[in-house]
Amino acid sequence: ATRVSFTLEQSEDLQLLVTNTLGQPVLEKNLSLPPGEHGMEIVSDQLQENGIYYLLIRTPTKTCIRPLVKL
Repeated sequence: ATRVSFTLEQSEDLQLLVTNTLGQPVLEKNLSLPPGEHGMEIVSDQLQENGIYYLLIRTPTKTCIRPLVKL
C-alpha cells in the first residue's frame, strides 16, 4: 500500500484518479473535502498488475500528476 497526502487551502471538490500507462482508469474517487491536510491509502490489490501507474489529483483549480510503481 501507499499513502497519498495533500493539502487543500479551501473546501474543494476533488477527483483522485489512478490510470494505467494507456490512460485507462483503474481507480477513481470523487470527494468534497474541507480545507486542511488529507491523506488516502491506495492498496496494491486495487492495482491489478505490476507496472507503472499515474495518480491524478484534480480540483477545479489545480491538477497534480505523480507516477506510481507497483512491484
